[in-house]
Amino acid sequence: MEPSKIPPIMEMMQMDLIHTTLQRPTTPNNLDHVVEEYLRQQGRPLRWAITAVSPQTLTIEAVILKDGS
Repeated sequence: MEPSKIPPIMEMMQMDLIHTTLQRPTTPNNLDHVVEEYLRQQGRPLRWAITAVSPQTLTIEAVILKDGS
């Protein structure tokens, strides 16, 4: 997209790539909720993925949209 055609809202937003480690939930039923709740505290998650798993932790990579103002 040409710079002159970027929607005004996008000019005020910032995208960040984050890597984080979270405690692994005790049940897999609420895995999405646990990850998304954490990511919403950082901004608006555009996408996320589990990139590593251990018996106690999950490593998450996510693209977060933040208010740039």
